[in-house]
Amino acid sequence: MLHGYLECITDAVVVAATPVSRGRRMTVKTAGLALSLSLACLSPLVAGDTLTADDVLSMRSIQNPVLSPDGSRIVFAVNEPLDEGHSKDPTNTELWTIAVNGADLLRLTSNPGADFAPQWSPDGASIFFLSTRRGTVGPQLFAINRDGGESRQLTRHRSPISAFAPAPNGREVAFLAAEPPSPALEDRANRGDDEIVLDSSDTDQNAPLQRLWLLDLVTAKTRQVPIGEVHVTSVSWSPDGSRFLLTVTDDANLDYEWTRARLTVLPVGGGTPTAFCSTRGRLAKPGWLPDGSGISFLGASANGTEQAPSNLFMCREPGGLSQNLTAGNQFTVQGYQWMPGADSVVLCALERNSRYLAKFDVRSKKFARIGGGSNIVAPEFSLSRDGLRVACVSEASKKPPDLWAGLTGQALKQLTHLNPHLERLRYGETEEIDWKAKDGLDITGILVKPVDYQKGKRYPTVVQVHGGPESADLNGFQVAWAQLFAAHGYLTFLPNYRGSVGRGVEYTIANHGDRGGKDFQDILAGIESIVSRGLADPERLGIGGWSYGGFMSAWAITQTNIFKAAVVGVGITDWFSLMGMAPVPIWNAEAHFLAWHYDKPEEYWRFSPVLQVKKAKTPTLLLWGELDPLVPPAQGREFFRGLRHYGVPSEMVVYPREGHGLRERLHRKNAYARVLGWYDRFLGKTNN
Repeated sequence: MLHGYLECITDAVVVAATPVSRGRRMTVKTAGLALSLSLACLSPLVAGDTLTADDVLSMRSIQNPVLSPDGSRIVFAVNEPLDEGHSKDPTNTELWTIAVNGADLLRLTSNPGADFAPQWSPDGASIFFLSTRRGTVGPQLFAINRDGGESRQLTRHRSPISAFAPAPNGREVAFLAAEPPSPALEDRANRGDDEIVLDSSDTDQNAPLQRLWLLDLVTAKTRQVPIGEVHVTSVSWSPDGSRFLLTVTDDANLDYEWTRARLTVLPVGGGTPTAFCSTRGRLAKPGWLPDGSGISFLGASANGTEQAPSNLFMCREPGGLSQNLTAGNQFTVQGYQWMPGADSVVLCALERNSRYLAKFDVRSKKFARIGGGSNIVAPEFSLSRDGLRVACVSEASKKPPDLWAGLTGQALKQLTHLNPHLERLRYGETEEIDWKAKDGLDITGILVKPVDYQKGKRYPTVVQVHGGPESADLNGFQVAWAQLFAAHGYLTFLPNYRGSVGRGVEYTIANHGDRGGKDFQDILAGIESIVSRGLADPERLGIGGWSYGGFMSAWAITQTNIFKAAVVGVGITDWFSLMGMAPVPIWNAEAHFLAWHYDKPEEYWRFSPVLQVKKAKTPTLLLWGELDPLVPPAQGREFFRGLRHYGVPSEMVVYPREGHGLRERLHRKNAYARVLGWYDRFLGKTNN
């Protein structure tokens, strides 16, 4: 259903002797040493040579690497892990820059809040970014010189800023924010005269429409650009600075953003946004072609019913038809950057169990991987303006994510070592596997073997099912769950069942209207395969997952008794009632079931675990965020009460203040302990 997962690797860690003050520069000749020598460790490391939950919770990670216009430096954000004493504090993220050869590291910000979404000014002299600081109303726009110094607050908007785009001329910045409430509305709220009138999709207290604003960097004045009654979710300037490309919807709710978004153009002076080209379904990453002659975007196929925006589309002129440039390819496009001239584009492609960069020629359709190696590349990468250099975040099965960069035609070099302690640990071996489904379809997945695996020995096995289902597990640094299980002696099976991305459009839509049908049979066939190979112990099988993975775990124990333990993380248990709870009923009806539950209730009932709970025998642990808007806790309570009614060993744990994923460190630590304890209890403590 959703891209849901337990957010246990959103922060990463670096070991260092001393902190680096803001603006202090370090020159290190050996590429890759700078960052590991510069960032202070926030919590003591646990002794030992295998992964622990504290290791996972103490990771640092890189986000948003962006090359300067001249390609000489990279700005990036580093998520700083919070210690247990600050578990409830907001996420802490700082900005850094580094030369493309790995030298001359500079920490730009030192702020207890979040500094994120960096972008270079067009002349490369400064860096714009969003920041949450004491006294600000949500994220506001800041700037800092490329050589460091004090950051400057550019906006004091009375509502949070969600996105921004510097003008090509360097004199203005466009940004998106809701219109601040009027004095009359504020007075009503203060008096408690604040009833909520919902629409069919709205669970966000009638969120106000997001508007387009312009900041004049010379006068420091802000003005709203007139656009009519539409909700704006993305903005980019045309190369000549005369027009905006906007993503708009008619209402400010998630359902419309996922299913009813339109790509429109607008003169900088404002007016009524006009459609550039027709689109259907989910959209992502819209932008102008380098010469301004057209636009491009990631979009859904299959008449908009594909769950993922998986192909690269181009539209050359207003009112024209969009062209699917990557149609028919057996991969999913998750990111792209145009080379100069728009004759070729660098794609970030997810294919089977891998994700990599590749140069794609628009005319010849030739496709060539770049960067070298077999690492897993993150979707957000950056090209220099001339297209000669690339920067990205990359990882491998035993190497945590780090910053890599180099020439687009050569092997990339690692510039940072964010987590040197994690690089010294021992991990389970990973293996990419294939098996045949009952109907003959080729299915893929990942096996992570226990640390100190012994050939010929059968191991207790955890089937860890990814969310989405429009997602995939890759042969990367699987520390969120699989490698932690490996350190505790478990074999972990990560199936990319039909409905996953990375295998082309037909594979992704293959479980339309069949949630828990053939996709579940794919998982069972994979289990049979690893049992037949003598790897998994058929008497000690567990299954777990988050969001759609949680649904699959709940569904599994109503369909078979082969599992001895199950973990349901924010999983759907009643598809029919979810349509009245979640904020995306249109999305579920049009991109998952292809029918409305009012018209065909049996399509929703037949795959609802709660309606078959009396068949469940498997001990089940349920984990939920108290404020989860996508799969509310009521879904868990329905199933939990049924399990208890029929005497099935079960526990339900609800984490205060949490949403669809767990953010607070103590909550995440508690979830790790509970899950490992549950499997140890019912699968048998291993002595690997």
